[in-house]
Amino acid sequence: MSQKERKTTVLPEPHPVSINDLRNVIPPHCFERSYMTSFYYIIQDIILVAICLYIGQYIDSIPLVTLRILAWFVHWFVQGAFMTGLWVIAHECGHGAFSPNLIVNDVVGCLLHTMLFVPYWSWKYSHGQHHSNTDCLERDSVFVPYSENQIKQSDSSFSRTTIMRCLGILRLVTIGWPVYLLLDISGPPTHNNGQWTSHFNPFCKLFNASQRKGVIASDIALLIWCYTLYQLCTITSFVILVKFYFLPLMWVNFWLVTITFLQHTDTDIPRYHQSSWTWLRGALGTMDRDYGIFNILHHHIADTHVLHHIFSKIPHYHAVEASKALINSGLIDDFYLYDNTPFYVALWRSYRDCWFVDEKNDITWFHSCVEHDKSKQE
Repeated sequence: MSQKERKTTVLPEPHPVSINDLRNVIPPHCFERSYMTSFYYIIQDIILVAICLYIGQYIDSIPLVTLRILAWFVHWFVQGAFMTGLWVIAHECGHGAFSPNLIVNDVVGCLLHTMLFVPYWSWKYSHGQHHSNTDCLERDSVFVPYSENQIKQSDSSFSRTTIMRCLGILRLVTIGWPVYLLLDISGPPTHNNGQWTSHFNPFCKLFNASQRKGVIASDIALLIWCYTLYQLCTITSFVILVKFYFLPLMWVNFWLVTITFLQHTDTDIPRYHQSSWTWLRGALGTMDRDYGIFNILHHHIADTHVLHHIFSKIPHYHAVEASKALINSGLIDDFYLYDNTPFYVALWRSYRDCWFVDEKNDITWFHSCVEHDKSKQE
């Protein structure tokens, strides 16, 4: 498979459009947040999770071993998709898109994210930094590319073999999310200051003094949830907890990392050094992708992501209409990034081709190690 041809047009300076221009083409009702509608989607997702849980109780009664194993894998996959829907709603709470009330947003978001092993306020703060600094090489907080110098220092042809790339993708989609929360892997170089940079450390560089209470509250909520799971273990068994909770949760982590990685990692996505970065350039520097039925199950977090970066408080149940209005306006025609490549193909391609950015230009794109090798030979 050859490297994808780059088809990016960078938003020029001065910008030909403003935030108000973009806001004015979206129907005003798309910005409205409804308590009833938002809670309806929580109830819907909980019902789907409960139905899947109920059906799962009968899998071990299937007499044929092969069919029983297959049924468990289907169960974990489907349940993980439903649980990801709840994750997306919790993410909306952090943006204030769930309701107009901060307390409601934080209570609902904390409950949902904690049950999915996410420190709510900690990630809300770091995710807010990401939205404020998207695609800025010095200040973005996640999926910050390696520089060419970093690649040179860790250069290994073995790491670029097919088998090692497969193992790298497997590592990314299985443990990538918890490792990021724990160790800030893929964060900016400015966070590497010799201390434990983690979403669980209220005193690290990720957070300022005013945010420490929220980080501590997130940690306490997770400790309470861990104790709750321990009690469930004593009532049922650890095996049951693994089958009905932890393995579906791994699929949540898979979807979360896959979706976010592909939203921000592609050869079409420009990256900016601080001297050339603007907020609107960064907001437009993300990729919409089509995941088929999962667009619905995941509340359109992937296929309306450009809109989400521009107007983060639009709830998911208005996102499709608002995104269509924005695209059909023609205001972002030259700058809108969309790819309908199947996600598993795009995941392999982006992991293969998006290795580093150069430090010579204010505006830069990903380069592959193949390009790096060619440049060395020249």
